[in-house]
Amino acid sequence: MIGTLRRLYPDTIVAIKDSQCDQAHSVGLAKAFMPGLMVWVGNELDLPAMARLGSSGAVSGVANFMPRTVAALVGDPDSSRTAERLARVRALLEIVAATR
Repeated sequence: MIGTLRRLYPDTIVAIKDSQCDQAHSVGLAKAFMPGLMVWVGNELDLPAMARLGSSGAVSGVANFMPRTVAALVGDPDSSRTAERLARVRALLEIVAATR
């Protein structure tokens, strides 16, 4: 379906927001469609892996609370601070999940 939409609307369909929260799925989409069609994740913990493949970001609720952290995970996925940043994101996600 993604390929068909991309073929029919090449100037309109420019990105995919993958909400599956499964890194293997996101990587598979990236390998199938990038470059040419950006793949953004909904799981901020996948940002470094996807950034290494060329993804430019995410559709991210966490970015509302930690914009610099999310930007750094995308912009510098191999930083010496990546593990620390991911731990901060994970902690926030656990807090949000606990309040549901």
